[in-house]
Parts: sequence; structure tokens; C-alpha cells
Amino acid sequence: MKCEAATLLAQPDALPFDHFADLRANGPVVWDDALQGWLVLSYDLCRDVFRDEESFAHNYAQIDAETLRVKGGRNIVTTQGEPHDRLHRWAVQIFSPRNLAAYRDQHVAPVIDSLFSAFAGRRQADLRRDLCEQVPGRSMMAMMGMAWADDARVLELVRLHETIMVYLGKPGHAVTPSERAAALAASGAIDATLLAEVRERRDAPGEDLLSRLWAEAPERVGDVDETVILANARELFLGGFDTTVHALSNGIHTLLVRPDLQAAVRTGGAKALDAFIEEVLRVLGVVQHRMRIATVDTRLGDVAIAAGDRVIPVLLAANRDPEHFGEGAPDFDLERRRVHDHLAFITGPRTCPGSPLARMEMKLVFTAFFERLENPKLDPAAPPPVFTGAFTRSWRPLNVTFNSAR
Repeated sequence: MKCEAATLLAQPDALPFDHFADLRANGPVVWDDALQGWLVLSYDLCRDVFRDEESFAHNYAQIDAETLRVKGGRNIVTTQGEPHDRLHRWAVQIFSPRNLAAYRDQHVAPVIDSLFSAFAGRRQADLRRDLCEQVPGRSMMAMMGMAWADDARVLELVRLHETIMVYLGKPGHAVTPSERAAALAASGAIDATLLAEVRERRDAPGEDLLSRLWAEAPERVGDVDETVILANARELFLGGFDTTVHALSNGIHTLLVRPDLQAAVRTGGAKALDAFIEEVLRVLGVVQHRMRIATVDTRLGDVAIAAGDRVIPVLLAANRDPEHFGEGAPDFDLERRRVHDHLAFITGPRTCPGSPLARMEMKLVFTAFFERLENPKLDPAAPPPVFTGAFTRSWRPLNVTFNSAR
């Protein structure tokens, strides 16, 4: 259905959930003039789109040269068909339970310990800036054998990735000239940083993730050069520096504003914590939407979709769909059956292979939040958090006071 109010680009600092609920009254599929595509609001229809790449191709199936430069080249996301399937199976193995345990003990836990230790002697911190923005990127740097304790370098990489995500979150016609120029410059800067590391691991391999890419790539994808390794390292790097940041921020904010949930998670053991993580991902999400291109004339619900149309599954709407989750869909439910039944990591051939790493980082951070900060509260004298973003969304800033930190 054509609906003039249907846009994802308006009011990026406003809570979008009432807007999606209002849109749902027009049906599960509505037209967005700003994005020139069909918004899909239904859980079931979003799932169907993600699982059917023959009818709904990934938006990078016909990627243009500029976007390919911003993305870092041909990698697990920008490839299609069998080459993508091979890279995806490889990525799943990289984040297998056995490997994840080693990453946790050797890399992620030391990063989190260091960041919480920096709060000792303080009574206030912006947990978005000082914690959530730091953990995933520093952890990925540690896993790649990079100097993760270099504060200036980390902050610059955070800024560069945020610049790229502004560009990637919009279709080409909606990107401004300044956003385009900034994204290309940011991509070049990240390439320069990572390429030096890639070459060093080629010449002097170690036990890190970049060395593993060099060692395993010939068997997994055939002959490789530094361009192939760099492109795939870039995609792992992007996941480390962006998406989990938002999941952590949304979880911390929820714990601060929902003392009932905080108490339930604190006292409920591992099961409650795992359920809380899944509900954070479902209720508040990270990536607001994905994009696909229809390859054939088809239908979604009662709407005719023409070949070539842009189709935009809206994850924040699908994961609160009352037709799938019931009338309590908008709220957290630590007793929800099939708590993993959400689309935060999508589904089908593009299911996020890094989801186990994201969940592990969330679990370690929330556990440390409980154990190492005494009486954390949002600072009433500081600017309040805003749920903001046009593509990835989360609460920021998170100015928090606490009695003490361990």
C-alpha cells in the first residue's frame, strides 16, 4: 500500500515504535517514498524475504563500484551464490564454540577487565563512550593481534566506522555528497590501517585471527592475495566496531531504566541473563532494516512487487509483530518461549555468523556491570539518552553515576 507517512529516514532521534504500529494499520507491506522501496513490517514476511534470495536478492548483488570501495572490496557480504556460501561456512567455523572459548579467555575478557578497571576511583562515566563503544572494537583488534590498548587509534577507528555506516544505511539516491566523500575517505583510512597488519601477518604469522585467515584461505576459497584477506578482514572489523556497540548500549540502558528487569536478571542466573540478551536484541534491535531487490514479479501479502523493486524488511517492526509474538510483543519477557525466535541476526543464507561473538560479549559486559559497579544510575544532571540512528539504533549517551567501581 502507498502511504506518504511511511519513511525510515524521518525523525532519527524519535522513538520509532509507535510509527511502525501506526503503519501496520495500512497492512504489513507499505511504500516508503524517501527510500523508494517497500517496507515489510511482518515477522513472517520478513523471514520469507531473507530465506528466498532467488526472489529477493541481496542489495549488493549488483553492487556499484563506489559502494564496493566503501565496503572494502569483495568479501562475505558483497559476494553472492556459491562464493558467498563458502565464505559464510568459513565464518561460521571461525566463530565456532571451541574458537569462541579461546577468543573469550585470551582476548575479550582481558579487554573488558581493563575497561572496568579504568572506572576504579571514579563516580561517573559515559558508559556508551567509555564501555560500549570500546569493547567490540578493542576485542576484534585483540583477536587480530593489533594494539587494542592504543586509545587514540581505537577512537579514530570508531569514528571511521560510524562514518561508513551513515553511508551504508541509505540507498545511493539518499546519500548526500558530503556523506559520500566522508565514507570514501574513511574506507581508505581503514584500508591503510588494516593492510599494514595484513602484510605483517603474511610475513610473520602468529596465533591471531589475521594469521588464521592467511593460513585457511587457500583451502576455503582458493588462491588468495592481500586484497582478498584485506576485504574479508574489513568485514569482520566492521562487525566488531559497529553492530555490537548498539546491542551493548541498548542492554545497559534497559538495565538502568528498568530496575525490575535488572533485579530479575541479577538474581535469575544464567538462564535469565541469556533470555535478557535475546530480548534486548528482539525488543530494541541493532540494525533497523535491511534491503533486498526483487528479481521477479511476486507478491508479499496482498501487495504486488515488481521485479527490480527495492524491498526493505524492517527488523524493529518485525521483532515486535503482535501477529507473531502476541500482544506483549513490545515488552521484555524473560520467560518468553523460544526466546531465540527473532530476526536481529536475520535468517537464511545471510544469518550473521558473528552472532555467537556478539552474544558472548554482551554476556561478559552485563555480568561485569552487575559485579563491578555499585548502585549504577543514570546521571540526572547530564544530558539524557536518546534512541537515535537511521540504520543502526541505540541509546546514547549513557551518563551513569555509581557509588564505587571494582
